[in-house]
Amino acid sequence: MQAFLNVMMQILAISGIQILLEGILKQWEKTEMVKILNIACYLGALYVVWQFFENYILKNFQSLFRVMY
Repeated sequence: MQAFLNVMMQILAISGIQILLEGILKQWEKTEMVKILNIACYLGALYVVWQFFENYILKNFQSLFRVMY
């Protein structure tokens, strides 16, 4: 449960930074940079979710299969 909360906090932090930087870039009329920023933040959030999936979900499935066989 603690690991899940850590993942959620990391995703919220990425989203908060994205919103702040997006607002600043829109004021400067840097639309191409906003697109790059959005892609970078989405990839960062995807990486955080993948690390959680790999470290907790897959390990639990591996131990389940060891018990079954």
